[in-house]
Amino acid sequence: MKALIMSRELCKTQILIAWDGWKFAQDTNNRLLVRGYDKEKADEIGAAIGKLLRSKKYRERYPWVEPSSREGTSQAERWRPDKFMLERDDEDVKVPSMEAIGVKGQPIGGHFQMGHADDIEVDANANSEVEREVLFETHRNDANLFEAGSQRVLAGTPWSMLGLIYGTLYRKNGQEDHDIDVFKQACCNPIFDRDFSGHSPHLADDRRT
Repeated sequence: MKALIMSRELCKTQILIAWDGWKFAQDTNNRLLVRGYDKEKADEIGAAIGKLLRSKKYRERYPWVEPSSREGTSQAERWRPDKFMLERDDEDVKVPSMEAIGVKGQPIGGHFQMGHADDIEVDANANSEVEREVLFETHRNDANLFEAGSQRVLAGTPWSMLGLIYGTLYRKNGQEDHDIDVFKQACCNPIFDRDFSGHSPHLADDRRT
């Protein structure tokens, strides 16, 4: 798994959308699982990926990446913000090529070859013990949804020293034994290791970066 750890407004989502498009161009049989913090965020990402794949420039460059059509029509089959289907080698496969769900969502079924988890950690779940455990459990369970050799990318910004992104960056919080290739922006390091009173861990207020 790869981790892309950066602060806000540095195009993490756009980078991953471009990566998704490139991976589908390599093999239209790939299946992609997109995770966002909630369904609204996941749908936004899924819609952007679909828009890229159906754009004029993309279709001209990768004409073999085609939306699956309803039988006897030219209308795209199952093309929605949260899922779409591409033409594949096996026409009998009916599960979507892409599924976009929130942290608490469940995919329809089948295994994936690509994973795109984008800002699944935010202030609301990073700093809530209950919500943080839900996030960690989802992240652990997702490993069972991917075939051997699959490529997964986790993109986010550290919110808490107890959180998933911070743990991924520093191999803590249950992430010690995971094989993760981390790319980090320099400003993702803690600015202060303790607050001014000297009692509790403290990161800068700008997204704790």
